[in-house]
Amino acid sequence: MIKMKKLLTLLFSILISFNSYGEWSLVVTSTGGIEYHVDLDRISKKNGYIYYWALRNYPKPRFVTAASTKVLYEVDCTTPSKERRLAYYSYRSAMGNGPVNIEQIKTLDWEYAPPGSIRDIIFEEVC
Repeated sequence: MIKMKKLLTLLFSILISFNSYGEWSLVVTSTGGIEYHVDLDRISKKNGYIYYWALRNYPKPRFVTAASTKVLYEVDCTTPSKERRLAYYSYRSAMGNGPVNIEQIKTLDWEYAPPGSIRDIIFEEVC
């Protein structure tokens, strides 16, 4: 059973890492050089919520080992817009390439976007 779980985790990690650079659209770059990308082709809507994948590329690895992260978000586009994280993956390579370093499948609390924030800019793109 443990071997099967490890095999499935490895397979899932490999499948996630096959995203190419072409799928991600750069939405905004922070003053610190963090690039925020969205996979516009995979935005979906269900039960009044928007679901999208975001990728962050860090100019210097975060937490020693993370060069990029991919996050699945659920968004409520009503005013004021809010989102919550459903899944988080950390990678040692840029653009979400290479093996998954950290994986967290957990629904977090709703967060609101302050006007003019990076999150607000991303909401304008996905809503």
